[in-house]
Formats: sequence, structure tokens, C-alpha cells
Amino acid sequence: MAKWINTLDVSDVWDKADEGEITVAELARVVHDRLTAIPAYSNADVEYERQTLIEEFESLADDEDSDFDAFNYSWDRLYDWGDTSLDTVFNGRKVCWLKVFI
Repeated sequence: MAKWINTLDVSDVWDKADEGEITVAELARVVHDRLTAIPAYSNADVEYERQTLIEEFESLADDEDSDFDAFNYSWDRLYDWGDTSLDTVFNGRKVCWLKVFI
């Protein structure tokens, strides 16, 4: 199993967004805030992508008309970023686990 360097846990709000209890913008704000709280990475490419994703989720959070299509586009990019290998070992270190379920 991969060794995740960090975890981005949104399990406390994921179902709320799916059920319509919070807006897409509110979910994006949670993702933004928790992604921002992750320490900077020493790998410049990984850190650059993290900063780009932070900006994307901030834009979604600031737009009350954000929809799930826009959110899912950024979420897919976040998922790909999190799955980035940090070494060449099979099932070695990866950037970030995205926890959406309790």
C-alpha cells in the first residue's frame, strides 16, 4: 500500500454537499482551507501544483454559482496531484490521500 505523506480529510462535509446541505462553494472553501493547511512540499513541481489547486478552489469558493461540474474538474486534478509518486518504489510515497468517507 502506498505511504501517503499527508491526508486531506473532507469526510465531515462530503455527504453534506452530496445531500445539498451545503453549497458547492462551501465545499470548495473547506477543500481550499484544508489544502492550504498542508505544509509546503520540498518538491517544487508538487508544491507549484498545490498552490495552483489552492487558487482554483478559492475561485470556486468565492463564486456562489459554482456547480459540481466545475468542482469535479478541480477535484479530479486534486486527486491526480494527490496520487503523484514521490519516489520510484512500487507503492512508495505519494503526495496526499483524499479522505471523503468516514
